[in-house]
Amino acid sequence: MIDALHQYYIYQLQCLLLISNIIIKKIRKKYGTPLNSEIYIPSNEYIRLQFWPGIVTANAASKYTGRFEIKYKVQSRQLSKFHADAHYCAALFRYMRLFAIKYRNYCSLICADDKHKVPIGEGIVTTSGVRNKPSLVPANMELTSSDHDFTKLSLTPSVIFFCDIPTCISDSFYSGQVYIKKCGNDDCKFCLPIRLPKEIFDELKFIPDPMLSTDLEHYQDFDKLYGTKTREYLPSASGSMKENIPVGIINNSNIRKLANCTVCNKPRCIFGKNALSDEEKTSLEILLDNVIYICGSPITPEMHDLYEKVYVRQKIYCNSPIEAVYYSCRHLKTEIICFYCGDENELLEPDDNLKKKFTTIYPFCQICKDKGYNWPTRGRIKVGN
Repeated sequence: MIDALHQYYIYQLQCLLLISNIIIKKIRKKYGTPLNSEIYIPSNEYIRLQFWPGIVTANAASKYTGRFEIKYKVQSRQLSKFHADAHYCAALFRYMRLFAIKYRNYCSLICADDKHKVPIGEGIVTTSGVRNKPSLVPANMELTSSDHDFTKLSLTPSVIFFCDIPTCISDSFYSGQVYIKKCGNDDCKFCLPIRLPKEIFDELKFIPDPMLSTDLEHYQDFDKLYGTKTREYLPSASGSMKENIPVGIINNSNIRKLANCTVCNKPRCIFGKNALSDEEKTSLEILLDNVIYICGSPITPEMHDLYEKVYVRQKIYCNSPIEAVYYSCRHLKTEIICFYCGDENELLEPDDNLKKKFTTIYPFCQICKDKGYNWPTRGRIKVGN
């Protein structure tokens, strides 16, 4: 944190000096050198107070005497500051470190850091410095680029180093790979021969999945779970996540736009309580052109003009079916696509027996049928006695 603040103030000072030098050059070009004593050169403090304040309603904002048409903006690519699985992953990372400490005499901890991905054939801007860090840009400009983790084909220079495993979890640690136990079969074509003492190898167990303790707020200790059978239980897939979306907004009359997931290509509904103005529609179009949307992520960053004006569901994943309201959308033209996979090919025609049983029958494709899915329906018709 201290280093980050230090870098921030150095960056701010560099900006002030740069702007001051530009102003002095322009004044000298206009009035010549040496400058007349009646010509005043603005101080660094005066220049600083021309920038927009961080919060325009704060008392400190009254000190600002003017403003340049620039502001601090965060990359539109990074839309989520916190993930529901953050606590789970932190616990799993702790288990990995404790595992390394337990067998520190027999294992190595190798850390790798991808410094930057050089995109090949993408034709889009990428950067490694977009993680919710503000940058000075013109006020009417969208600051957008793709994160270096989201390129389809790339070259990745990496830093790899071996860590000295400490004897205590409180000592310094870095990210690393989860240990995978060899099969132990001498004839295996994939696993190299065992180098550990046999009694140590026989003692090895897989790193357990983090399991919640009885208070449902913390995860159980590694030593208590090690050697027991656990199962992966990601909070984001448990259905316990809260939607950051107004109550009652998810209906077919509030769909303002569709966003296609970059991973699964399924269309997801963008909801808005009020109809969008022409300017807001254009802003949303620009936003969608410049972000890589993935199912479950928010659609607008906090600093965007449409923040808390348009929403997408966050309790939705790439394996989730198409939203039911998509098929009854009132304001947009939608394609007839399979309820499960979103494909428009090989759609089946429901038989008369199915039509007699349900009021709503969603599109269904042959591929999903072959996978064992049932025909998606809703509203069973009640038949009188």
